[in-house]
Amino acid sequence: MKKAPAKSHAVLEREIETALKLEPPRIRRLGYVTGLPVYLVSGEQVRNQIDIDFTQGGNEAAYPGYVPPGEIWIDDAMHALDRIATVFHEIVERNLVLYGGMDYDDAHDVACKREIEFRKKLRQQRPASTDLRLVTAALRPYRDEANPSGKRPGKPSRTIAAK
Repeated sequence: MKKAPAKSHAVLEREIETALKLEPPRIRRLGYVTGLPVYLVSGEQVRNQIDIDFTQGGNEAAYPGYVPPGEIWIDDAMHALDRIATVFHEIVERNLVLYGGMDYDDAHDVACKREIEFRKKLRQQRPASTDLRLVTAALRPYRDEANPSGKRPGKPSRTIAAK
C-alpha cells in the first residue's frame, strides 16, 4: 500500500486555520513573531463595536480590556509596509510595558522612535506582502526586552472593561 505524501507546513497551516473559527474581529492569522500570533482584524468593527480609539494595531499592554494576552492585532485597512512597521511597534511597546516596567506612554514613545528607523529600512525594500520575518529580524537587537525583568508591568494606556 502506498503512503500518501506528507503535507507541507503551509498546507497544514491553511487547513488548521480553516478548521478553527476565528472569533470577530479577527479576520485571519498573519503568522507568528517571537511566538506571538499576529492577527489581521477588522479595524472598522473594533472602532464601531469596541473602541473608537483603535487605530493601526494593538496589544494586551495597550488595550488589556479587549486584546487577549499574547496577541498582536493589526488593522486590515493598512498596506504591507504599514502592517510590518505596526507589528514591530506593537511588540516593542508590549515588551517594554509588560517586562520593562514602563508605563504605556513612555513605551509608546520608544516604540515610535524605533518604528521611524525601521520604516526607513522598509522603504528601501518596499515589501509587497506582510513578511513577518522582517519584523523578527528588526527585533533581534531588542530581544532582551522580551524577557521578564522582575519589574512590575507599567500602566496601560487605559483599561476598557473586558466583556
